[in-house]
This record gives sequence, C-alpha cells and structure tokens, in this order.
Amino acid sequence: MPAPDQKKAFALFRAAVPYEQIAVQLSCTVAQAKTAVRKAIEASTVALDQTAARIVDLERIDALHRAHWQKALNGDAAATDRVVKLMQERQRLLGEPTRVKDAITDALEKTLAEITTTAADEALIASCRQVARQIDHAVANGTSLEATKAMYLLPHLWNGLRELGATPAARAALNASVPAPVMTSALASSSSRNRPTRSKSRRDSTGPIALRASGRLMVIRRTPGEGSS
Repeated sequence: MPAPDQKKAFALFRAAVPYEQIAVQLSCTVAQAKTAVRKAIEASTVALDQTAARIVDLERIDALHRAHWQKALNGDAAATDRVVKLMQERQRLLGEPTRVKDAITDALEKTLAEITTTAADEALIASCRQVARQIDHAVANGTSLEATKAMYLLPHLWNGLRELGATPAARAALNASVPAPVMTSALASSSSRNRPTRSKSRRDSTGPIALRASGRLMVIRRTPGEGSS
C-alpha cells in the first residue's frame, strides 16, 4: 500500500480527525497515517526547537488565523478580534519554556538514592515527594500562571532536602561538624620528642644554653645582663 501524502495527512490530523479516519480517507493503514503525520510534524517550519505537541498547536493556530484573516482585512470586527487573540496565543506558545514531565520528581529520586536515610526519615521523604509531584503536575498540566505559582513550593522542597543533608550547604556543615582525628599515644610521644627542649646541662645564667631540636644540638650564647629564662 503506497504511503499517504504527508501534507494531507497532517491537514486532517490538525483538524482533529482520528488516525483511523485519516487512514480511510487516504486509503492507507493506521500505521502509515501515523508515520505520515509524524514526518509532517518533523518537517514543519512553523517553529524551531519545539515539541511535537506544541508544533501541532501552532499549526492549528495558523490555520485558524488564515481562516479569519481575510474577514479581518475586510473590516469584520469580530474576525479582527479573533485574529489578534490568535496572534497573542501564538506568541505565548513560542515564548513559553518547554515543559518537562516529572523533572523535579525524577531528580529528587536520584538525590534520595545517593544519601543514607532511616525509617525515621520516611515522613520527611514523603513530604518532599508530595511537593515535587505537585510542582511537576502544575508545570505539565497547568497554565503559565499556575506553573509559575508552583515554583513557590520549591523552598519547601529545599528545606526538606536540607534536613536530609542533601544540599551542598548541608553537606558542608556536616563535614565541618566531624571531629578531628584523635592523636594516638605513639604520635603524641613522637611529637614531644621532636619539640625543642632545653638541655639539662647548662652552666649559669650568663653561660651558653644548649637547646636540642630534631636531634641537633644548638648552643646559644647570652650576653651578661639578659635574664635567665
């Protein structure tokens, strides 16, 4: 069975015709209809670096724009108002960041897998997961305003991660709180032997003083009048 015309398949798909009906109208299989639509989306020049779903929305907006354009040029007030709204919606779609599904939740699970937790942390972990899912749901399904409002939940997630020791600042504080290693008796004895000490054999307060440091004997001569140390 020959492949259907991609432009015709996409025009039907853009008009919300189901794949089964597209296949019937273009005398092809459902799989061929889906392939033709997918290739047409990939070849679309309506926008660059956009998801397939957003490209379809933009194509539909452009089709509606063309349908109302001539009426708007002829002075139809309702058509003019519709064209302006379509242009605003198109601009919004182009300027809106691409929405990534479950981005926060997936990142949280990776973080939790890298830290050590106990059963006592389950309530805190469950809270963090709920916040992450709420943010992801708003970003994936909400309006731009709802997605923006969901970002205000991020500090609550950060607080939970901080309590779990899963933020850079928390890790740094944890490392700083670890006590320095205790010096063993052998190291302490070695350190005291290498510390400069006065030799027991010295003459008087005006004579030479012998100091032993690191196994070397040093003689310091003092002039009369210097106090003995």
